Amino acid sequence: MATDTCYTIIHQDDSSDQPSLQELKTALEKGSEEAKIETMKKIL
Repeated sequence: MATDTCYTIIHQDDSSDQPSLQELKTALEKGSEEAKIETMKKIL
């Protein structure tokens, strides 16, 4: 069985709604449980 790598590129039209890497990191490290869940949804 061969292992192949697959990539998906997603384009987001509205970049103003896109959080920075630092904002995502802070939300995951210091946010409430609800904030962490919402942050993970944005990442995924």
